[in-house]
Amino acid sequence: MKKQRIQKAFKKWAWLVNGYGWQFTVKYVMGTENMPDGCTATTTAATRSSWEYLEGFVYVNLIACEDEPDDAIERMVIHELVHMIVSPVETEAKENEYVVTSLERIIYGMRKQ
Repeated sequence: MKKQRIQKAFKKWAWLVNGYGWQFTVKYVMGTENMPDGCTATTTAATRSSWEYLEGFVYVNLIACEDEPDDAIERMVIHELVHMIVSPVETEAKENEYVVTSLERIIYGMRKQ
């Protein structure tokens, strides 16, 4: 089941934020109706953080994730956790995504070494 693979990836990568005091909750949804505003049908996940309290919520769209391979699931999880880390300095959406995606690729790439 896809949800179990996603849970396994969150368990594997939670150290990125848990080790620094963050607490986060993953909310699994079927479609975008229960996701934050701005999400589209192809949005696999979205994160909302209260960085001042080191708390985050990751919304995972199980329908959009349905056909994603394991490596894409793992990169999605890293990506969303990195959103929490950079949340205090977020500015415009495009710039945020560039920074988060770049860090996600670096972190994911390091796991192969």
